[in-house]
Amino acid sequence: MTMSGSPSQTARFTKPIQFLFFLALVILFIYWSVKDLSPVDRQQIHTALLQADYRMLLLGSISLLLGHILRALRWGLLIETLGYRPSKVNIFFAVMVGYFANQAMPRIGEILKCSTLTRYERIPFDKLLGTVILERMIDGAVLLLLLATTLGMQPGLRHQISALMHLNPANYPETARGYLMAGLLLLGALIIGLVWLFSRKPERRWFLRLRQISRSIWMGFSTIRHLRKQGRFLLYTLLIWLMYGCCVYSGFRMFSETAGFHIIEVMTILCAGSIGMILTPGGIGAYAFLVQKTVMLYQVSAAWGLVLGWLLWLLQTALIILMGSISLISLPFYNRRKSSGSRPIHEK
Repeated sequence: MTMSGSPSQTARFTKPIQFLFFLALVILFIYWSVKDLSPVDRQQIHTALLQADYRMLLLGSISLLLGHILRALRWGLLIETLGYRPSKVNIFFAVMVGYFANQAMPRIGEILKCSTLTRYERIPFDKLLGTVILERMIDGAVLLLLLATTLGMQPGLRHQISALMHLNPANYPETARGYLMAGLLLLGALIIGLVWLFSRKPERRWFLRLRQISRSIWMGFSTIRHLRKQGRFLLYTLLIWLMYGCCVYSGFRMFSETAGFHIIEVMTILCAGSIGMILTPGGIGAYAFLVQKTVMLYQVSAAWGLVLGWLLWLLQTALIILMGSISLISLPFYNRRKSSGSRPIHEK
C-alpha cells in the first residue's frame, strides 16, 4: 500500500523550497551588483544619493499609477467580452492586490487578483484566469518586439552586451538552435499530452473537472477573438508601456550622469528592467543588477548605474506596497456599499 501526501502537505513542502530558491537568486544578484565596486565607486554612490533630484520621483510615481490604472481598464475590456461588466474600481483594486502578492512569490499575484474579482464580482475564476494568461502573453510579445526594435536601432549593442557578460557571439547560432529545438520538443510533448488527455473517456470526476476548467480557461483566453474594442485595447497597451517608459525617464532626470539620455536609452533600460522583474519576486536584486549593467553600456559608471537601478526599483515597489495595502483595506468597505455581484452586460 502506497501513501501519497495531500495537496496541502505538498504545498507546505514546496513553498519553503521556492522561497529559498528565490532568496538565493536575490542574494546572488545583489552580490553581482556590488562585488566589483571599488572605494571610488562607493564614494560615487554617496555623491549620487546626495545630488539626486528627488522631485522626479513624483513624476515617476504618477506615471506608474497611470500605468496600473490603464492596465485595469484594459483587463476590463477582456472581462466584458466574457459577458460581465464589473466595477472598474474593483478591477483596479484586484490588479494592485495581485502586484502586492507578487512581491512575495512570483505569479501568485495572477491567481490572487482573479480570486479577488471572483469574490466581489462573482465572475468565474477559470474564465478570469484565461484573460490573465492572455494579457501576460500580449505583454510578453510587446516586450520581445520592444527588445528586437531596441537591438535593431543599436547594431553595436549586442557586441557590447557580449563583452560585458563575457559571452562569445560566435556561439549564438548554436545556442539559438539549441533553445529552439528544446522549445519545439516541449511544445510537441505538450500537444501530444493534451491530445491524449482529451481523447480518453471521461471515466473519473477529476477528468471532467479538468476538462471543465480547461474549457473555461480557453474561453477566457480566446476573448481576444471576440473583442469589439480592439482599437481601445491596443491604445491601452501602448499607453501602459509608455507610462513605464516615463518612469524610467524620470529616473534618468534625477542624475546629471544620465540626464542627457533619450528614447533609445529609455527603451533599452525598460527592456532590461522588465526582464529583471520577471526573474525574482518583485524584481528585487535582479532589476537593479540588470539596470546597472545596461546603463554601463552607455559609458555610465557602475556606481551611478547601481543607484539608478535601486531607486527605480524602490519607487515601483513602494507604490505597489502602498496601493496594494490601500486596495486590500478598501475592498470590503467599497463593496459593502454596492450591490453584490457583477451583472451580465445584457442586463444593463
